Formats: sequence, structure tokens, C-alpha cells
Amino acid sequence: VVQAFALSNLLLGKEVSGMPLFRSQVGAIPFQLMTVATLTTGACFVMWLGEQISERGLGEGASVIIFAGIAAGIPGGAVALWNQVASGQKSALLVLVLLAFMVLVLGAIIYFELAQRRIPIHMSQKGGAAPQMMGNYLPLKVNLTGVLPPIFAFALLQFPSTIAGFSQAAWVQGLQQYFAPNGALFNLFFVALVTFFTFFYTELMYP
Repeated sequence: VVQAFALSNLLLGKEVSGMPLFRSQVGAIPFQLMTVATLTTGACFVMWLGEQISERGLGEGASVIIFAGIAAGIPGGAVALWNQVASGQKSALLVLVLLAFMVLVLGAIIYFELAQRRIPIHMSQKGGAAPQMMGNYLPLKVNLTGVLPPIFAFALLQFPSTIAGFSQAAWVQGLQQYFAPNGALFNLFFVALVTFFTFFYTELMYP
């Protein structure tokens, strides 16, 4: 609710050619109220949808929804890339190298996601005999956190944008520009936070 209200204020301040981009009211409903209601309802619906996907055994619901959002942009990106090659803006060799690198990265992600350490379990025999291996092991995933660290990191880095929606002060707007998603500072903090949350969440799961 807080983030939606900040976003509504931010959108109301946008102008195009000196004209406001959005009206202050949608009919008789204030724009802020409409924005908060729709964004909050949409977030709750997506959370519910993710739980339904998980309960029906179709995979991790949140991960499936995130993947669907990413995959939805693949056709448009492929068409844009093809147009750039056809117009000579990018060479076909560069595109092939890029595709090969993407396949390698995807393979590495799948490998580490499925990788596990098999911890052998020693069971003691009755009568004081020495512990013996019984052929059992404890499968321990290498990547215990999944997609949670990037989600947590991105959510924290959205705070400057949320704060900027409440204030038009120059230093607040400058802070928002520093933490823009395409900036170097944003990516530096993003990598650092993902690394931190990976170890932090692993420590919580297996203290």
C-alpha cells in the first residue's frame, strides 16, 4: 500500500510537453486511491495464484510466475534482435556468440540449481560395535535459497524510488537517479545484497 501510494504520487508529477501525464481523478475516484487499490489487489492476486500453483504440484508458484513474466518478453526480444541483424546494426556472428553464451549460462544455472551434496549417514550398531555405513545419505542442495535473494535485494533497492514518491526534494530525486536499475551503483548494491541474503537465508535454514 505504501509503495503504491508513493508510485501514484510519482506518476502524478510526470509531465509530457508541459501537460500532466495522468489526471488527478478517474471519474469521481482520486487517482491515488485507484492506483493503491489496483496495485495492492493485483499483488494479493499474484500471491494467491502462486500458492495455487505450488499446492497443485506444478512447481514453485512464485518462480513459475517470475519465469512467465521473463518468457513473455522473449518473442519481442527475438524479433527486435532479428530486425537489428537484418538492418546491419548487429553482425550475425555476434548474435551467435551471444546465443551460445546464453545457453551456457542457462546450463550453469540448471546445474547449480539441481546440484546437491550427499552427506553420508553413519548408524551405530547395537552392542557397542563401531559405526557402519548403511547406504543412506542426506541430500543437501548446493543452492538452498533459490530465487529469494534476488527478490529481497530488488525489493530493498526499490526503497529510494518509494521515498522519492513522497518528496520532490532535490537530494531525494538525486538519490533515486543514483539507484536507477540501469546504473552502476544499483548493480553493485544488487550483487552485494544477493550475496548477503544467500548466506543469511542459508544460515537461517541450516543453522
